Amino acid sequence: MDSAVNDPRFPPVNAKELDTIIIDLSVLTPPKKIEYSNPEDLLNLVKVGRDGLIAMSGMQRGLLLPQVPVDWNWNTLEFLKHTCNKAGLPEDAWKDQKTEFMSFQAEIFGEEKPRGNIVRDPSHPKS
Repeated sequence: MDSAVNDPRFPPVNAKELDTIIIDLSVLTPPKKIEYSNPEDLLNLVKVGRDGLIAMSGMQRGLLLPQVPVDWNWNTLEFLKHTCNKAGLPEDAWKDQKTEFMSFQAEIFGEEKPRGNIVRDPSHPKS
């Protein structure tokens, strides 16, 4: 919840907003280094909708959750580029052998509506 009030990218959430926002929580698996010899291999190793990504080069790191490329309708290449950007790297840094990637998965829980019931995978409501 620290991100709700202390994330420098956004204004703090205030009490009045709680009736209008839906809260989701992503429980992440431990990240695993993606082993590859050719950066082009990443296009086949990363699966949109399953994987979250962490891009790393030196002290720079960027993480995108598995649902982000799905929400934005990105393909694998776009996902790699945006993860590099999130790390403060050029979008083509995924082609650089110095850039490393880790993948992880997420179990998502969230409210059905503001202040509503908590459900697993709220983006796929039960029929």
